[in-house]
Amino acid sequence: MKLKNTIKNFNLWVASKSAQILTSMTFFWILNLIILLPLFLSHPTSLIAWISFFISTWFQGVSLIILSFVSKIEGDKTRKLLTEELKILKEILKELNIKK
Repeated sequence: MKLKNTIKNFNLWVASKSAQILTSMTFFWILNLIILLPLFLSHPTSLIAWISFFISTWFQGVSLIILSFVSKIEGDKTRKLLTEELKILKEILKELNIKK
């Protein structure tokens, strides 16, 4: 049982750290560099090849990171808003209980 919990906690830790790294803008720029570096060695020669390169490589490679980053920001904003609303609600309930 203890081993099962240890493995579960380790998996949660790895997942949390991986999500934190993969949704960072630092990772976005590193991935951009990795994707764009091959262009210095050889590059597409036609418009269709350029479009294909950007759609298949760049767009698919970085769009998920950007979406994850934006989702993380929006989630933080939502969490902050809900926390503030909960504080207000608790204060209102406290005042109502005092007035009874």
